[in-house]
Amino acid sequence: MRVITQPDLSRSGTKQNDPSWQKLSAALKINCRSLILALSLLFISFLQAQTTINLTNEVIARFGVEADLYANYPLIADPDFDDSDDWFLSGTWTGDGLNVIAQSGTDSEGNDVAAVISSITSGNNSGEIRMSQPIYSMQPSGIMWVDAVYFRDQRTNGNLVDGTYFTSGDDKNFEDPFTWTIGTGNGGPQKNDIIEFFGHLRRDDGTPNDDEYAIVGATTRSQSGTSHLDFEYFRKDVVINAAGTGLEYDPERYGDLAGDELAAFLASLGCNRTFYQFNDDYSVKKHGDVVFSVNYESGGGAVKVELFVWIKRQGLNVTEFNNAPNRPFTLADRNGNFEFYECPTDTRFGYAKIQPKTGASLPVTAQVNQTSILGPPWGSFNSKGQPVGDLPSLALVELSLNASELGLDTRNTEGECESPLGSVIVKTRSSAPFTSEQKDLAGPVNLGNTPPVAVELANIDFCESEPEDLVADIMPEEGDYLIEWYLLTGEDLSTRTLKQSESDINGGTPGARSYTPTESGTYEVVVTVILGDDPDNLGCFAAARANVEIFDDPEAALETDGVCDGEDAIFTAGPSGNGEEYTFWIDDSEDGVIDAGEEILQAKSTDNTYDSNTILDGTTVSVLVETTDGCTDYATADAVIYENPEAELETDGVCDGEDAIFTAGPSGNGEEYT
Repeated sequence: MRVITQPDLSRSGTKQNDPSWQKLSAALKINCRSLILALSLLFISFLQAQTTINLTNEVIARFGVEADLYANYPLIADPDFDDSDDWFLSGTWTGDGLNVIAQSGTDSEGNDVAAVISSITSGNNSGEIRMSQPIYSMQPSGIMWVDAVYFRDQRTNGNLVDGTYFTSGDDKNFEDPFTWTIGTGNGGPQKNDIIEFFGHLRRDDGTPNDDEYAIVGATTRSQSGTSHLDFEYFRKDVVINAAGTGLEYDPERYGDLAGDELAAFLASLGCNRTFYQFNDDYSVKKHGDVVFSVNYESGGGAVKVELFVWIKRQGLNVTEFNNAPNRPFTLADRNGNFEFYECPTDTRFGYAKIQPKTGASLPVTAQVNQTSILGPPWGSFNSKGQPVGDLPSLALVELSLNASELGLDTRNTEGECESPLGSVIVKTRSSAPFTSEQKDLAGPVNLGNTPPVAVELANIDFCESEPEDLVADIMPEEGDYLIEWYLLTGEDLSTRTLKQSESDINGGTPGARSYTPTESGTYEVVVTVILGDDPDNLGCFAAARANVEIFDDPEAALETDGVCDGEDAIFTAGPSGNGEEYTFWIDDSEDGVIDAGEEILQAKSTDNTYDSNTILDGTTVSVLVETTDGCTDYATADAVIYENPEAELETDGVCDGEDAIFTAGPSGNGEEYT
């Protein structure tokens, strides 16, 4: 098994266990002529490991990959190309094909297209224009458009300079990208000067079992028919740093990470690239960074392509991986040899070449414009850097790649708020080998970003008689979301019971964003982005937890006994003994609420009795009982005041020795007399 590694004291990309490397080692001991021969053999071995893709015209998921730029353009006399989509649209050619790049108004990110066009046509300025339709949108043709971008790079003819240029002369594909020296540069061959990049992702029908395709194109200032291009896809968002001297992860997206989130972010990186992570059966756990390397030599009839993925080599049994039925791809070149380029600053990580696990050829199509074609609606540049309306022959290379067939389809990573093919950087190399010096850079631009979502949830507590809602504070507020509410129980809160699940399409179901809990505990809300028009096509999610405490209401009671007029009527409230407070009042409105103007008999206190010797019979006394948790209940009791009897006592005179009889009144109603 051939393994490409970094021998000691040599640069990455040399073939330590390769016969050509052994020849080279021997040649170094002989003479310069032998050295030249060995270097030639080494270069040839690089090319032999590449896959040759014959130039063909293809329709890929209704997109014409034929190295022209316009939908409905009758370049190809083939009915398959009728009504196929393309990068741009012209009124000259009619049909049902659509332009994936916005040409007027605003693009999918809300950018003013006219302003971008004005900038890139009035000076040596870079700029990007996004898709003509919303991202992840189903089209009338039944095709899902995921995302698209057109990027104009600065050019370097004459005295012009490019602000994103590899300036050290020794930056390589397999190195830590944050160590690349990027800055202002110019000069060099025309083949190294990128003018435009086109990128588009689409799915062939938007159903769960469809295929995902990446379609890319690029123009350079060279029309010699020679191009050495790399399309590198970072799973995380990268940007040019503030100093303009290199790359960094987007501080607006990742700068506030802390704690577990920051730890997980750092753990997913090796040499500042996201590495592929695999499950025990070698299926994909998390996708990593990818490089699609393309070489087109001297206007021939084919391009040579290579595809590399960033992996953690340490601990990976390549033989076992390549025999695993659930692996996404095979780690090998087209000859079956394992080819790996390790990162100089951390040799555990590096780029490994891949092939389809089926053993078939790479699912790639390619075409180069063999004749002059109409350029972008706002024009382009020829080899001298002069504005032109038509692209000269051999200026545009256009390719398609079936990501699903290669095991790069990211649909199985639902839930990760990262890009399916992330931030894209297009680079030129000085020559065909993957290890060649990098020259120009276009980007970074985002392609296929799953719309991010964040959610916050606050703890709540309430009394059972006054329920409150858990409310998901979703950012961005506008969007299409599946919102699920769970009650978490059990050890480590590992048991999740779904309580409510609803979709909120652009705010049409606001109730989905709240849930009224009926029991105390820990709740979790999971907010998942709905992509396009299919509610089952789910993107990334965010989750938040909150604690809910529901307090028991008191069961208020109020008792009193009847008393005689003038005696104290005593009202006794319950429950008591747990710090309750009581307010006694006359509830004129009979609503259990102490309203303004109602008579307070006894202000709030911990005294649960109220007594009065002036209260009238039949008066309804109310008491509001409040617990230490702030929960309340009320009860009422009517005063019972008995009238005092008008006592009479009569007697008649009697003779001495006779009974003197005293008769009391009133009588006849059970009165008792003493």
